[in-house]
Amino acid sequence: MISRATGRGWRRTGLAVLAGLHLLGRDAAAQQRQTRPTQAPAGLGPAEKGQDSTRALSKDQRVYQWAAPDSAMRALMEKEGYRAVQYQGDVVKFTATTRVLVLKGKPSAVQRDQTMLIGDSIVYNDSTKKVVAIGDTVLLRDPAAQDADDFVANGQIEYDLESRQGLTGAFSTSVVSGQRLFLTAKRSTILSDTLVSGRHIVFAKNGSFTYCDHAEPHFHFTTRDVKFVSQNVMVARPGVLYIGEVPVFWIPFFFQDVRSGRRSGMLTPNFGVAELFRNSPSYRRGVQNIGYFFAINDYMNAEVSMDWRSGARSSDVDPGFIRTNGEMRYKWVDRFVTGELAYSRMALRNGTNNDSWTWNHNQDFSKTTKLTMRLNWVQNTQIQRNTTVNPVAANATIRSQLNYQTKIGPASINLGGSRVQYPGRPQVDMDFPKTTKLTMRLNWVQNTQI
Repeated sequence: MISRATGRGWRRTGLAVLAGLHLLGRDAAAQQRQTRPTQAPAGLGPAEKGQDSTRALSKDQRVYQWAAPDSAMRALMEKEGYRAVQYQGDVVKFTATTRVLVLKGKPSAVQRDQTMLIGDSIVYNDSTKKVVAIGDTVLLRDPAAQDADDFVANGQIEYDLESRQGLTGAFSTSVVSGQRLFLTAKRSTILSDTLVSGRHIVFAKNGSFTYCDHAEPHFHFTTRDVKFVSQNVMVARPGVLYIGEVPVFWIPFFFQDVRSGRRSGMLTPNFGVAELFRNSPSYRRGVQNIGYFFAINDYMNAEVSMDWRSGARSSDVDPGFIRTNGEMRYKWVDRFVTGELAYSRMALRNGTNNDSWTWNHNQDFSKTTKLTMRLNWVQNTQIQRNTTVNPVAANATIRSQLNYQTKIGPASINLGGSRVQYPGRPQVDMDFPKTTKLTMRLNWVQNTQI
């Protein structure tokens, strides 16, 4: 059944409750996908993990059935200038002297617009400005958050409207940043940033996270302390990597950008422990992929990077080098255009240089007309051969191909060519232009009448 209070008291109480829910709902921008059961909080044994019944639900799925409103309720909900707030439970009680609203039932629910809170019982105290939802599973839905499913917690969700702080029990959530990051923790504290409107901070203890969406993830990280800033970043310390249930790696801290969409940022450099602490006097240090990634727009991106190899104890074959790289990629799906343009310059310690260019381009002009281009050019093939680590690439030819294909009536026409450079020698083979015309056999059929 639905119990309703009328007049200003009903509207004021409802708005106060949902104001707290709206603030808390912004912290639920990271949500759990429906297909993956929520993990048990970190630190629980296998038997306890099996007892966790919390399960995330998609925000597009109906999770609560509201009773059909009568004529009086419809008239109230359709009044102009007001925001409708719905309460429902087996028992709905409001005490005017203490200004406490209590909803009880399995489950109880309160909703303003599309924001909904569901629990076994919901209590709002207008004197202390606190709202508490209690239950084995407490569900908070905020469709305003992009890529957000329902926020599901075990035990309760408590929020103080005055201090703008909240507490939750064990919870599980996820956030999308390229891949979906699943996060669980035993308990957490929610704070609101007074300097940045709409930003909330979650501090969690004894957490676990993974990118694997299986019920039993193939790998996961455990951490003692987690700080999650909504729509910004997650920082945790320390971290232990588990493969299955076996710990294999420890790191002092880590961070993850959780902002939605494509972002510019630093590339991940490649180096080993030996670059910091040499294990041999003859070891030569080297670092690769020091650079930056640029997310230009939805159709293009670019990156610049640098590779370095020490020139100490050099030889004629390996004098050491500094290599600069640049690459731009583009993809326009609606126009059937995709490709990449790359440039690399290697400066060796002995004074020699090598420039190389690569341009790959694919474009479909129509169903029967398309252009395919693979252009590669190297200035000094001897340097290319001597500095390549891969033995297969050291002996591979440097090939360029260009092909334009179209169809005119029954005839197929190919126009293009090829160019080949050989590693370690100046020989160049070129076959351009090259034209091929193919025609289909025409079969004439004579119609006869019988």
